Amino acid sequence: WRALRHVTLSPGRIGAITQAALVLNNAWR
Repeated sequence: WRALRHVTLSPGRIGAITQAALVLNNAWR
Protein backbone atom coordinates (compact mmCIF):
# COMPACT_ATOMS: atom_id res chain seq x y z
CA TRP A 1 0.00 0.00 0.00
CA ARG A 2 1.74 3.17 -1.15
CA ALA A 3 -1.03 5.31 0.36
CA LEU A 4 -0.23 4.06 3.86
CA ARG A 5 3.43 4.99 3.55
CA HIS A 6 2.55 8.40 2.12
CA VAL A 7 0.06 9.01 4.92
CA THR A 8 2.50 8.02 7.65
CA LEU A 9 4.25 11.32 6.89
CA SER A 10 1.33 13.15 8.54
CA PRO A 11 1.17 12.01 12.20
CA GLY A 12 -2.15 13.80 12.69
CA ARG A 13 -4.05 11.39 10.46
CA ILE A 14 -2.20 8.19 11.31
CA GLY A 15 -4.75 7.14 13.94
CA ALA A 16 -7.79 7.64 11.73
CA ILE A 17 -6.13 6.06 8.70
CA THR A 18 -4.81 3.06 10.61
CA GLN A 19 -8.31 2.34 11.90
CA ALA A 20 -9.74 2.75 8.39
CA ALA A 21 -7.08 0.43 6.98
CA LEU A 22 -7.81 -2.24 9.59
CA VAL A 23 -11.55 -1.99 8.91
CA LEU A 24 -10.99 -2.23 5.15
CA ASN A 25 -8.72 -5.25 5.58
CA ASN A 26 -11.31 -7.00 7.74
CA ALA A 27 -14.10 -6.06 5.33
CA TRP A 28 -12.23 -7.44 2.31
CA ARG A 29 -11.58 -10.69 4.15
